[in-house]
Amino acid sequence: MKMIDSDYIKHILALIAIKKAAPIGRYTLKNVLDLSEGKTRGLLKKLSNNNTIVESKAGASLTDQGIKELEKLCKKHKIKRIVERINVEELGISGESIALNLEDGEIINHSITLIRDIAIKFGANTAIIILYKDGKFIVPAVFENLCLIHPKFCEILAKEFTLNPGDVIVICSADNIW
Repeated sequence: MKMIDSDYIKHILALIAIKKAAPIGRYTLKNVLDLSEGKTRGLLKKLSNNNTIVESKAGASLTDQGIKELEKLCKKHKIKRIVERINVEELGISGESIALNLEDGEIINHSITLIRDIAIKFGANTAIIILYKDGKFIVPAVFENLCLIHPKFCEILAKEFTLNPGDVIVICSADNIW
């Protein structure tokens, strides 16, 4: 897995934030993405010029084209589902957490450290990578079967996600969701 450009990641995060918090103001988006005022204005101008967002006094919202672009990016990066505020207290982790369900775990299996490092770089305090294989939730190098130690948490995962063998769940926790 090659390193992804941070501007590209900020672009995807901006689309997700705008979708989830629409209409979202420039100042809020600046804080969410940890960008300067000028970079945020530039990003919003680019998204507006591409008809990805529409801006109003209340803030930015995705257009139909913007929603399609976000769906295309999620498909390209094999993101099946995003769950905000997943409860990870049973694992002894505090703060707010977000979980991504990724397909094709074989690609990711070789890059667990890289995925963790990217999550930390973009503001996560913790990042847990869980592989779903043979009906088990596996945390590489930690748990061969997470459900033996944390059955309630496995129930949460099973309810939140429709998993296929080889899927990966990446859970990131931070002081706030963004």
